[in-house]
Amino acid sequence: MIGTFTNKLIMMDRKSNNVKELKKVHLSSISQVEFKSNDSNYLMSSARKDNMVYLWDIRKEDSFVSYYERSNN
Repeated sequence: MIGTFTNKLIMMDRKSNNVKELKKVHLSSISQVEFKSNDSNYLMSSARKDNMVYLWDIRKEDSFVSYYERSNN
């Protein structure tokens, strides 16, 4: 999983070498991408100038599962 300066999350499937792009939702470049420790199907992402943290189910590409608001100064 890769977070980009163009506000996109890009995922590569190592088995098939397919590259998938998740929906663009962040307002600025992505600064943090981390899998949940108890379930590797879920990924959290955040951006530098964005008050939202998004939770993704990597088995689905169309939308995030939920989001959390944070104070980002």
